[in-house]
Amino acid sequence: MNTDIKKDEKSIDYSYQSYRDYSNNLRVWFMAFGFGLPTFVLANDDLLNYLRETQYLSMLFLFLGIGIFSQVSLTMLNKKINWFCYKFLQDDEFLSQNKSKFDFYSKLSNKFWIDIWLDRITVISYLASLVIVIKGLNL
Repeated sequence: MNTDIKKDEKSIDYSYQSYRDYSNNLRVWFMAFGFGLPTFVLANDDLLNYLRETQYLSMLFLFLGIGIFSQVSLTMLNKKINWFCYKFLQDDEFLSQNKSKFDFYSKLSNKFWIDIWLDRITVISYLASLVIVIKGLNL
């Protein structure tokens, strides 16, 4: 079995661009779901009343809040990490004055598990909120 992988700049750039596009699409979908589902619930009086009567409304908004918070936190974390990585690449003086920050943010930028876990938390919380809404629609 041949495990040699041909690494060329074009393949690396294409792979990264594909990852970035899918990542952006997923974040947009997560945020749209996080704001779209409550809009749907608030626009449906029968569903809204059922959720209020059964005490599911607060659980629904808790789960949606967890998902939204996870994605906003992840976006803010990635933004900060990448700003520092960019700044270190652009400003040698800043880099020389902040070697420990450079080490920290460089290592942190490669911790993909953070993205994976926050995405999992979002998916699980959104699925739980969707189950609540589907249960409410079966009046």
